[in-house]
Amino acid sequence: MVERNFKAMQVIKSNVKLTKDNKRFKLLKKDANLALDLANLGLRFDLVFLDPP
Repeated sequence: MVERNFKAMQVIKSNVKLTKDNKRFKLLKKDANLALDLANLGLRFDLVFLDPP
């Protein structure tokens, strides 16, 4: 998951804890456009969901 807003990241972290499977999640503090560039470096995503403001 990618989020750049600190408060939103805290909510995401809390929700991930509820799954009791936090090893399946990775949270990156980045802008979405920069995060998508990570695919060029070999990082793979299972799901990409963009939710613009």
